[in-house]
Amino acid sequence: MFNCVIYQRTNLSFLSFFLSFFLDPDVQVLVRPLDSSRVELQCHSSCLPDPSSYIWYMSGQLPLRTTSSFYTVSTDPVNSYSCAFVGHEDLPSPSVCVYDQTCYKVIYTDRSICASKGSSVDISCTYSSFEAIRSKFWFSPERSHQWQSPSQPEDLSEDSQFAGRVQVLESERGRSTLRITDLTESDSAQYHFKFTTGSFEWRSSLPGTTLTVTALQVQVSRITVHQSDTEAELKCHSSCSPAGRLSYVWFKNGRKVRGVETSSFKGRVYPGDIISCALKGHENYGSPPVYAPKLPSVSVSPSAEIVEGSSVTLTCSSDANPAANYTWYKKNYKLLQSPEGSYYLTSISSEDGGNYSCKAQNQHGQTSSSVFIGVQCESHIPPKSYMLVLKLMSMVHISKLALNMFLCLLLDIKFLCFAHQGHQICSWKHFIKQTLFFTMIYSITII
Repeated sequence: MFNCVIYQRTNLSFLSFFLSFFLDPDVQVLVRPLDSSRVELQCHSSCLPDPSSYIWYMSGQLPLRTTSSFYTVSTDPVNSYSCAFVGHEDLPSPSVCVYDQTCYKVIYTDRSICASKGSSVDISCTYSSFEAIRSKFWFSPERSHQWQSPSQPEDLSEDSQFAGRVQVLESERGRSTLRITDLTESDSAQYHFKFTTGSFEWRSSLPGTTLTVTALQVQVSRITVHQSDTEAELKCHSSCSPAGRLSYVWFKNGRKVRGVETSSFKGRVYPGDIISCALKGHENYGSPPVYAPKLPSVSVSPSAEIVEGSSVTLTCSSDANPAANYTWYKKNYKLLQSPEGSYYLTSISSEDGGNYSCKAQNQHGQTSSSVFIGVQCESHIPPKSYMLVLKLMSMVHISKLALNMFLCLLLDIKFLCFAHQGHQICSWKHFIKQTLFFTMIYSITII
């Protein structure tokens, strides 16, 4: 039995969730006769604080808002009454008959049920009717967009999504149980019971039973990393806490682990090992496998030549579960650690060139890859105007050299010398050397 805790002011959705899963809020309708034809109803809870207004329901429908927790009605053998606190409409009281226990009413055994993927669940309710019931079935409002007529609920036993997985049990009069097997996460929804008589149809405005289906997950309870392997204690976990003792199956590299049927697994895990778990008998609905990161894939963008001053992105990715955390290194210096795996270099310089390595790591192991970045010095290409001047100067120098040697040959003056840029040009050897030099300058210049 839980004690009620009154919160001063908190998030109402969280409080409703907490109460629906862990506490019985004990909202109830208290009936007090006033006279032979009238009764006084009081909306009361020993847990929830009194609100400023209330909602009342008659036979699961017709919500009436009032500022008082009291509601007076005439003695009514047909209808049932329920109430809820404004702000806590998902936690209504059970419906009560004020005169005859065969009034129209439906009471769900559980407001919320949490179950593991692949398991089975029973959703139950008790019901009564003032008249003979002509038809009854279970339905889910969340499926209404798939109904032929959205305003008319359809029997879940005729829904193709639940084919072969739904069974309705009537173990006793006035009690119906919807059994769903091989649960999937898409089965998470609210489920309602409906019945019709000759003059009445129970289509409740009150919430039904909310089913939450969660997948199993492998969690690390304890881990010790050795040089060649990892000693681990793993737990097959679900956000649901299933009642009773369940048997589990563990898989290592696709093979069943013998002798282990509990929710915990202890053993040595080597690089490359893949581990998962499942409920026994529901092996097709196992947890996602967990494994150490595989060899990371590293890339450099841009992939073309990298020039000083440009921006470069290093990217590292690895297949791992749980997802890997990435660390970039240059030599032994740690540059960045993050779950994204990208490292950015802006205005790169020649000093940034070199070997970079990326380490991918999760609870089950680690591995690394490296990449080399070569940075080219920035190219300083002279402007076209400068090249044009250089080309013209080369032409002039070649022309002067040619004229000088022509005069020497023509006049046959061996001792005639012409000054050219501080050099004495008096021989064929010097002429050829200078001519080749300026011809080369002329050839490599562009306009």
